[in-house]
Amino acid sequence: MPITEKELYINKMNKITLIVCILITLTSCMKKYEWMPTECAPKNYPVEIYKGEFYLDDAKTNSIYIPSGKVVNNSWGEGLSTLISGDLEKQVPKHLRIAWFSYTENKFYLLDTPLPYKKIDSIFNKGSYNWTEKKQDYSFDLSVGMAPGGKLTLFMLAPGYNVNVASFLAEETNRISWIQFLKMQGGNTDIKREELLKVVLDFELTPEFREQIEETGIPYGLWDTYETKYTTQLKFKSPSRKLKYLITHHLNGELNTYRNQYLNTLQDKQSWAGVHKIGLGWQSPEGEDYASVFTFKKEQVLNAYNETNTDNVSFVIDVISENRDSVKIYIKSGEYQKLLIPTDTKFWKE
Repeated sequence: MPITEKELYINKMNKITLIVCILITLTSCMKKYEWMPTECAPKNYPVEIYKGEFYLDDAKTNSIYIPSGKVVNNSWGEGLSTLISGDLEKQVPKHLRIAWFSYTENKFYLLDTPLPYKKIDSIFNKGSYNWTEKKQDYSFDLSVGMAPGGKLTLFMLAPGYNVNVASFLAEETNRISWIQFLKMQGGNTDIKREELLKVVLDFELTPEFREQIEETGIPYGLWDTYETKYTTQLKFKSPSRKLKYLITHHLNGELNTYRNQYLNTLQDKQSWAGVHKIGLGWQSPEGEDYASVFTFKKEQVLNAYNETNTDNVSFVIDVISENRDSVKIYIKSGEYQKLLIPTDTKFWKE
């Protein structure tokens, strides 16, 4: 039976639709963003990257070098090195291969893993608001965070905004010899392992912390616990004062900034990891602007959240008057209320 003109038209349209779908898919896969690789480790748990690469394709033929050859001992969820590797705008990485040395544990770790491509792409596509330049920004640093036990967390960092993207577990490896590690450093290949360990740990750790580790051991699993999220509602208890901005630093390395219209979102419940540092600015009844930064001991924060026995909490900020000791911050859930005592407070008039 001969094909009718209607059938020919339908076949033609189906082919066009298929071609358009393929082009959209290819365009999506080739979409590029501005990003740079960087690295971090929890303070007091120094590491050094032996070799690391982000791969931009499944075949692992196109890669972006991750900075290596230096001791990393900054802070969880931050960046250390600034390295322009490859073009400024690059495809979203699909795979990560990295090996590093943990000085605290005296171990090498190796991780070879696919990355959550779609999640990374969605974060790039959403971007973050750059308060300095007053515009939406779509550039990020991709930071590999290395913690004891082989835990690796991928962070995406932007001004005033850090995202904990995903965590992985590396394997301890004996495939890297000490001589290979020293050659990659480009330093003295005659130095013994024990000698370099002593030099680095003596420089990076205080005697008090060294003693603490020797007594209690390394807190394996702590950084997994830090990733616990709580349904949190922020309450600013100062009717005569206007909250101007809020910056929250979380145990899982995330960072959020709220200003202007974004402050309205705080009326809704947030899915937050524990808050261990907070910055806020407010306006007094007289129209003067004040700001404070409060830092809390992470153990205190974790205990306070755990003592609520629930994942539904209120994070309360009470500004009583405009002086250093008049701002009270506490965690509340039902009848439970725990005042957080800061280890460091900064207070100033803006």
